[in-house]
Amino acid sequence: MCTIMFLIRYSCSVHSLHCQQSLTIDKPLCPLSRSITALKPISRSIIMQTLGNIFENEDNIFLKMPHFFKPLQALNAIILAICIGSTASGDNGILWFTIIVSLIISAAATVIFALRIQDELMESISNGSVAWNVVELVYSFILAVLCVISVWLSFSFANRSLYGTSAGYIASGLFFIVQTIFYVVPCTVIYREVQASSEAERQNIVIEPAHPFRSNAYQDL
Repeated sequence: MCTIMFLIRYSCSVHSLHCQQSLTIDKPLCPLSRSITALKPISRSIIMQTLGNIFENEDNIFLKMPHFFKPLQALNAIILAICIGSTASGDNGILWFTIIVSLIISAAATVIFALRIQDELMESISNGSVAWNVVELVYSFILAVLCVISVWLSFSFANRSLYGTSAGYIASGLFFIVQTIFYVVPCTVIYREVQASSEAERQNIVIEPAHPFRSNAYQDL
């Protein structure tokens, strides 16, 4: 009798354990976890679409070449000011001049392009005879040359300075290299654009043969 009761209890316990396992396996996922899992690909697609719209938006002028470098030039000039300020030396006149001029010009160019008043500004200053590309080409070339000189001066001061102040000069030399790149790339891009536009204007010139009743030998249309 005891054996029969033991077998009945054992079979009941095995059956209850099997039911618990089946319930655990067949238990559906939580609705919240399902919704989170379903939202992951949707959120990724929304983020990628938003980034694509930002980069494809023609109105965002700072995502185009060479205007992309204008805010970077101003930001790097601030970093250079911090590096030179940490040296606490009085022989940094040329370095400070390069940094201040770079910061003023790049920050002004960033604000002008953010407000989209570059064409009106050049029209009021030069009466439309000088384009903004020419102005940017000139100041980018001059500042690139000043940054190259500042790179040489920074590493020269680092060799002559004490151990405590050499780190600031080394950092400024490295960031002046970056600043040189930030001015050389726009200068190169604008120079190629100016060359391409001048070449297109030359190809559009039509030269007619001389007319016997005209005083001018050639006429440009």
